[in-house]
Amino acid sequence: MSPQDLKWNGPFNKNATNAYTAFDFPALDSDITQIAASCDGRKFDQYILPDKEIGAQASMVTKLTKVNGKLYHKGKRVETVDGKTGLQRLITFLGTISDPVLVAHNCKKFDAVIMARQLKKYNLFAEFKDVCSKFSDTVPFMLHRRPGRRGPTNPYALQSLARGLLGITYDAHNAIDDCETLEKLVKHVGREELLITLFSFTLDSMRYK
Repeated sequence: MSPQDLKWNGPFNKNATNAYTAFDFPALDSDITQIAASCDGRKFDQYILPDKEIGAQASMVTKLTKVNGKLYHKGKRVETVDGKTGLQRLITFLGTISDPVLVAHNCKKFDAVIMARQLKKYNLFAEFKDVCSKFSDTVPFMLHRRPGRRGPTNPYALQSLARGLLGITYDAHNAIDDCETLEKLVKHVGREELLITLFSFTLDSMRYK
């Protein structure tokens, strides 16, 4: 994908005034496997036991395996809960942050869509909206703050941005590492308030099923 293909044509919200919280919702098909969020040193990290089995190819990428109803990451067993409990714990975490805006890379196309489906599945929309009503996508933010980036692969992928702007590599298939790296990138490029004043949106404005 070329930089010319990466253009933001979505609506802008100029009235939001909240603080941002990075989050990540990795999923295999329709199953979420981890929920993570970070905000100025505060972290939430919860593995979710997927309903379906994890295929060999997905396991190779994510380093997750499911054996006898237990989840392992890189061969080490991790504590898991069901999807509803994980979302309820995230809602509790967000309730400790003043007016959070959930921020993710490709948020509008992926993370917010997955979250909306999960909230609908477990009938948790009302609880969620009590603590959080806005999201923001760092892809258009990075296009705005660092236009014209080029590279052999997608120059606006999170790993490419981390390597090019921060000089770091990280475990891109661990949700909490994604969150912390995204926070560092946003602070590095500056003008964090634009995530909220220009690029925020609500779940109600999205189409998902």
